[in-house]
Amino acid sequence: MPTFNSILYHYKNYLQSYFSYLYANKSFLRDHIYIVPVKTIKEVLAHALTAKLVPIEWVEAEDPPKALPIADASKDDLERGLTTH
Repeated sequence: MPTFNSILYHYKNYLQSYFSYLYANKSFLRDHIYIVPVKTIKEVLAHALTAKLVPIEWVEAEDPPKALPIADASKDDLERGLTTH
């Protein structure tokens, strides 16, 4: 199993190669990334979402469902590794 340090080492190398690629291809950044100044979260959502948010109308149930009875595990079930939750 890989250690935390080996994972960190590979992640660091990945990030270095990714940022060096972006630095070498500055035109990609210029053509595909846009910085849009915003003041509120509503403006962020307006730019980020593909469709407008629609509120959901919740209907509360008049009678909540009854709880199911708890099943008791027998000794044979526990010996075979079967458990209930």
